[in-house]
Amino acid sequence: MEKDSDELKYLEGNYSDNQLKAVNELWEDEKQARELMDLEEYMKKYLHYVESKRDEHHYLVNDAILTCTCCTKEPKTPIDKEFTAPKGSDEVLLKVTKNQRYFNGAGQYFATVDDSKKIYNIEPFGNCDNPPDRDDEIRVLTMAGESEELRKLGTCRYLMKLNDKWENMISDIGYQEVEELNEAGIEGITMESILFCKHGGFIYPKTSGYIMTETTLTKEEEEFADKYGLTEEQRVALFDIRRYFEEYPELMETTTVFAFEGLGIKLADGEESEWNGTNTYHPDGQYGAIMIVTKEGVLSYAETKGSTLPDNMAQSAAVCEGIYRLVPIKHKNDDLDGYAAAQLRDFKDEGNQAIDAYNSLYGDDLARGVNLHMAGQIRSDAAIYSIACITVPVQVYRDFGVEVGFIKDLEENKNAGASGKYGTTKTELLYEDNINLDFRGCIVIDREYYEDSKGYLKYNGEKGAGSEE
Repeated sequence: MEKDSDELKYLEGNYSDNQLKAVNELWEDEKQARELMDLEEYMKKYLHYVESKRDEHHYLVNDAILTCTCCTKEPKTPIDKEFTAPKGSDEVLLKVTKNQRYFNGAGQYFATVDDSKKIYNIEPFGNCDNPPDRDDEIRVLTMAGESEELRKLGTCRYLMKLNDKWENMISDIGYQEVEELNEAGIEGITMESILFCKHGGFIYPKTSGYIMTETTLTKEEEEFADKYGLTEEQRVALFDIRRYFEEYPELMETTTVFAFEGLGIKLADGEESEWNGTNTYHPDGQYGAIMIVTKEGVLSYAETKGSTLPDNMAQSAAVCEGIYRLVPIKHKNDDLDGYAAAQLRDFKDEGNQAIDAYNSLYGDDLARGVNLHMAGQIRSDAAIYSIACITVPVQVYRDFGVEVGFIKDLEENKNAGASGKYGTTKTELLYEDNINLDFRGCIVIDREYYEDSKGYLKYNGEKGAGSEE
């Protein structure tokens, strides 16, 4: 009976010289092949599912992370000796050797269907869940078992039998990085590709290995920037957010506000607006920061009118650049009209209100009780709304607070701030009714794009002296 071509690719072959034993091996081989054909259908459905959830679609490149459905780090005793698996051996890096011409912006070579050779392209994993079932496999494992060092490398290196080529299980529509590669007649591989091992495992990618460069926004970043009307200058903040995530991955586990001073909407010469008035201390306008909110690493919201600076920079402390915790708080705690806000705390100790500051009033280079709250219209003769605090204008404060999470999204506060009046908005966002006490998050203060032309951002005393107010 003629076998299906898909079934043939799953036949391990390599049968015994003993005819009776070979017949039994063939029977077992055909049975496993049918099981693997069913598993292939499951893998296709799984890959379709993860493809639909994936935000980015990249061809695999050098150093893509691979795993196998049969790899394990658990000890195995295929003969009379125990084989252990090296730490991290359930994942290996793909090495690209066939294509040395086409690469992405980070200089990574694109992988092809021919990058399928054991050792050269794919290091063996740790141990294999499938036991040896051929004479030569048992023979080589018996020999390796005599060496303690070889037993520490696992069984996969003695059992792995890779197919000649990777298979692209799903159409590569939406993959756009390697048009030249395809034109050259070389087939690339994607996150939906599989390489079959004839010992029974499906090798598939966990990551593409693709490194984004500072010259390319992802599709999702482009859509986010367009949605909030970010200028080319403001879009550089999205690259910086990537850098923060790489250096501080814990910021991807919570809600984080990225406040970039110097990237906010700037006033034209001689212009004054109801939200960004000039004064002695802010000749370019008070609200010069853009604030971008991420939730568990995903871009969520942007506000181009914010400030990380006090109203009177000559007399007030200013929070230093850095990362801080955010906790829910009542702004103006002793005020009956105190409203829902958030407070900056020490990044490593949420309970510590003392955070680094420039020009602190007490000469200890610390500020306490620094809140993220709303501010009204600023003019040279206006009341001071901010002493060291982080602020956004009245009109956008409610929506900003809801998006960050410290203000509840209530029907009764949906129009809070519409009047543009500070006093009115306070009563619309009273603490008791509007605060979300379950909120926890982080805020990043970044002033890379701000020019401190008057030298206000300087230490006033011995940094970290820590004297109390």
